[in-house]
Amino acid sequence: MKVQYLAKHILLATVVLSAIAWLAVFRKGEGIDLVRQRTLLLTARPDAVLLGNSVLKAGINEDKLSTLTGSRMLKVTSNGSASAWWYLYVRNVLFASDYKPKRVMIFFRDSYLTDPTFRTSGKYRTPLRRISAGDETLVWQKAYGGNPDGVQLIISDDHPGLGNALRAVFPAIPW
Repeated sequence: MKVQYLAKHILLATVVLSAIAWLAVFRKGEGIDLVRQRTLLLTARPDAVLLGNSVLKAGINEDKLSTLTGSRMLKVTSNGSASAWWYLYVRNVLFASDYKPKRVMIFFRDSYLTDPTFRTSGKYRTPLRRISAGDETLVWQKAYGGNPDGVQLIISDDHPGLGNALRAVFPAIPW
């Protein structure tokens, strides 16, 4: 009886402490991946950041690409990620950093870049929370109830066209 009573209280304490920890991490302040990602950027000091999901992870060898181009590369991937995660990385890691790489290349397929609701629910919410920095109203609005028609992609082969495309896709970021 005493062991059973103790086990119930230990279980209750574990549940309560887990809930408090979850709220501390995911409701206020910065996500737990931000410090790691920012440190990685500052340590690597790459000329270019390659940003994408598991397709990039499996498809491009950053060391070989660095050797071929003579530029330092940093490959940043989150399995199953799409535009919401990439936006948060650009906003909360790249723009927040004192170090700015010369280039950022986002690798995607199909409509992954232009659909703000894609891969934002279920198991994909956790990576989004982990890369968030406090209030992410725009992301949550677009991903969970905003109007996806507001997102637009402008495709161009020249570099100014890429800037226009990024401004269209991520309008809240001051470029």
